[in-house]
Amino acid sequence: MPPKPGQNTPKVGDIYAFRTAPHNAFSPPETGRYAALAVLGVTPGSDQTVTRFAVSLLDGVWPQRPSWEDVCAAPLLQKQRPGWVKQPAAYGVTLGFDWAPDDLRDFHRVGTDRLLTDEDRAEAARILHPATFSANARLIAFDEMAEGEWRWRHDRAAYEAEVEQVKVKREADRLAYEERVRNRLSRLTWEQLLSETPFESWTPSPPYPSAAFAAAARETLHDTCRAFIALGPKPKKTAARKLLKQCVTWFNRADTDAGHAIETGEREDICAVLEEMAYVAGHPGLTAEIDEWREW
Repeated sequence: MPPKPGQNTPKVGDIYAFRTAPHNAFSPPETGRYAALAVLGVTPGSDQTVTRFAVSLLDGVWPQRPSWEDVCAAPLLQKQRPGWVKQPAAYGVTLGFDWAPDDLRDFHRVGTDRLLTDEDRAEAARILHPATFSANARLIAFDEMAEGEWRWRHDRAAYEAEVEQVKVKREADRLAYEERVRNRLSRLTWEQLLSETPFESWTPSPPYPSAAFAAAARETLHDTCRAFIALGPKPKKTAARKLLKQCVTWFNRADTDAGHAIETGEREDICAVLEEMAYVAGHPGLTAEIDEWREW
């Protein structure tokens, strides 16, 4: 049956569809495909709210938004790619943590009240059984699985070539980072960062952000460096995290105010400086948290 307006919390029998994203940086920019997933079971919390779902991809890919008739009886997608356990692409999804609809493009509920099969119930029991460990997955993981499995079955040669390119780039990035640590990060100081002018390549505008945006960004980074200096030579991790997060929050707000001026090149430049700041502060591990804070 069609979804009821205002129902945003998933429940057993719901089926959602989404437009798949390119599998990796070397994939074509648009897939032209839609995939679908079904909610197979739930585990209620102590306050009777749903805390964890059993969710599985359905076996089917469509060139446009699928209809209820397209998806209501589709079987569960069985993983086939090398390195994956040969079982349905089903995982636990925790409300408030993993259930993040914004992770997927054109994510929408197709319908409710899927007639659960014996396989559906068995997967739900496997995932939600309290004595059995089963991995959780964010919704974005279902996108990767949907595209990866489709490409493996129908476009394998190109898919394998792209995966190899990803491996080569990852190794090149690793070597470049190690060289950067040796030649710059290990010797970097707050004073050096303050003496430099970040984002000098941001010209002309457009396509780069405006001169006013760049100037404000430089001032924000330098102010953050001064704030770090005020903390002393060995700031605590909590204090360093607070300053870095404040800096990222400024970029979030400034990017919104500027009509989303931060694109791929600018993002990489900003993240590089933030990484340097985390390194000089003595907490390079904070770099991994930046992606959780940024909205650009």
